[in-house]
Amino acid sequence: MLVSIAIDDTDSPRGGCTTYIASHISSILDNFRGIEFLDYPLLIRLNPNIPFKTRGNGAVAFRLRVDDNIDLDDVLDLIVNIIVDHCDMNYPKTDPAIAVLVGEIPVQLTKVYYRALTEIVPLSPIKRLVERLGIRTVYWKRGKGLIGAVAALGAVLDDYTFELIAYRAPQYWGTKRVIDTNSVILIDRLFRDSTYANYDYESGRVLITPRGPDPVLLGIRGEDPEVLIRAFSLLRISEPIDRWTIFRTNQGTNAHFRGNTPFKPYNSVVVRGRVGRVRVLTGGHIVFELVERERTIECIVYKDTGRLTRVSRMLDYGDEVIVYGGVRPASSKHREVLNVEVIHVIRSTVRKIERAPLCPVCRKRMKSMGRNKGYRCPKCKYKAPKATKVIEKYPSIIDPGIYIPSPRAYRHLTRPRRRFGVINKQNISYIFKPWHYP
Repeated sequence: MLVSIAIDDTDSPRGGCTTYIASHISSILDNFRGIEFLDYPLLIRLNPNIPFKTRGNGAVAFRLRVDDNIDLDDVLDLIVNIIVDHCDMNYPKTDPAIAVLVGEIPVQLTKVYYRALTEIVPLSPIKRLVERLGIRTVYWKRGKGLIGAVAALGAVLDDYTFELIAYRAPQYWGTKRVIDTNSVILIDRLFRDSTYANYDYESGRVLITPRGPDPVLLGIRGEDPEVLIRAFSLLRISEPIDRWTIFRTNQGTNAHFRGNTPFKPYNSVVVRGRVGRVRVLTGGHIVFELVERERTIECIVYKDTGRLTRVSRMLDYGDEVIVYGGVRPASSKHREVLNVEVIHVIRSTVRKIERAPLCPVCRKRMKSMGRNKGYRCPKCKYKAPKATKVIEKYPSIIDPGIYIPSPRAYRHLTRPRRRFGVINKQNISYIFKPWHYP
């Protein structure tokens, strides 16, 4: 029988990680007689603008073929025990959940997935849906993890990448991660066509290591599981590896930008319009107006986005753009704004500047003799009492194209420049081994 199992919300800001628990589950289930993995574990990132997410807003799903003589209660008990052993249950906002579906994925679950990519999904209709579809669930406390778990059950990857995640031994949790920088640069240069977000050359920052207290040591992202293992073997790491797992994922695909999401707080949206006023805030953030039909949207590009900040400085009045980002709600201190993640310049305007005319004798720029009194050349003293300002046209300093942040500011779902034009659509027919340790 076909069985899909998904888990979510097992981590907290103090530590823990849903993929770490998924790694333990993967190792045990892959050695469970009568259970076959039909796919790599699926790491499903959902709407990154959700305010109550822990870190990456990710859930994990497993697609399995299970022998009919296996009692799913035994499998479920096994997963419950792993979650209880490794989840920070004492953190008040951690609400773990497990969802189990037998059979094909119904379209209702896929709709939940697409909605959870872009919007806030309430818990109550999810509870009604799982009851109606006969999905088995186990959840703790409020059960908010059901939202991500059910979305992960219904995930359809229109495009995908892979990530090899290695985990630390417990005695190293909370300490500084030490990986030789030159080895990270080496794998980035050797495998730059099939990996991404390894190193930020602009800031000199290693990107494969997180900074929090969670058990993740590193994550290598790319197109091919075999390449990820080769890259992993070349890294020089100053601590033992506890375990590692390869996930198939919607990371690096811009899956959260669907194009038809309503402009509401916390939604991931796509808006087309023309640039209005552009200004630089204290601290280096850029704010520009986006005029869309009858409304004007205030867009903000944060200084930390690096390359995207520099590009937004060059926007000019009238430029036609498509802006991708998350809607930040209004508060007592600021208006509703669009936090910009991607700018697609469709058409840039010709810049028009009014200037004093050139002297017809010596070609020096003339100076005004007063309102409606014409101009005089400061060099040869030629006078032109009837002369007026001239309009000079200059090409835009920004070319049409898609502009994204520097690698250090990528979100999990951001499509990196190396993936422009790359879409993985083929179904998984073979799982490269080994895909996990132990």
